Amino acid sequence: MSVADRKQAIDFLRTEVPAFEVSGRTTYLVLGSYRDGFEQNLRLVQSELNKRTDTFAAVVGDLRDPEFNERSAFAIKLHLTATYADWVVGVYEKESGGESPELGVIYSLYFKKTHVLPRDYAWMTDGKVSSPNEVRRAALQIFFNDDLNDEEKASELEGLYRLVKDHDIDITREEIEETIRQREQSDESPASYSWVHLSFFRDFERTDHCHPWFTTEELRDQANTVPGPRLPQWEADWEPDDVL
Repeated sequence: MSVADRKQAIDFLRTEVPAFEVSGRTTYLVLGSYRDGFEQNLRLVQSELNKRTDTFAAVVGDLRDPEFNERSAFAIKLHLTATYADWVVGVYEKESGGESPELGVIYSLYFKKTHVLPRDYAWMTDGKVSSPNEVRRAALQIFFNDDLNDEEKASELEGLYRLVKDHDIDITREEIEETIRQREQSDESPASYSWVHLSFFRDFERTDHCHPWFTTEELRDQANTVPGPRLPQWEADWEPDDVL
């Protein structure tokens, strides 16, 4: 690294890193997509983490880029902030975009401190369906399959409902239908991931660092499973209906 780039790195450390070093504060670096409306869910996770007592959650894209001549500014920024953050939290809804190489970096270098929140993720071995999340993903794949007509979709879904009943999987028909209804209203097909993504998610899942979600409400709940201080009691107990 050149002398000029070293100076830029030192300046970045002086201006951006101190927020991650405050004594008694739990810090989070939040990664995800800013495109096509995905930023809303990224901000939701940041907001949930910042509601906790003595926490600081920063979206990596909000931090300024150092002006390097010979190195990738974003790569250096990611490494420096991920190093100083207590936890790294990744929100995933698709396999394309800048969050894909980010996932490779945090998997390789920051695995133990990383928690991932992938939308519609369920690990299925040989296409077998045996858990509620696997059922919900299978239902969405059937409903959004353009190669099936309405009658064929209905038949496939009925077969899925029978499988759930026969194998005593802990999910109701109403819950499956609600998952489909919500996704139909938003016209969002199920998230798709490469096998690289899925294998990474599976490894995080094995260490309880993977928190799948299907709806915005579930994303909020899963954000609150990431380690760190709990919500203040008044925040945890507050319900909007209580003041209406």
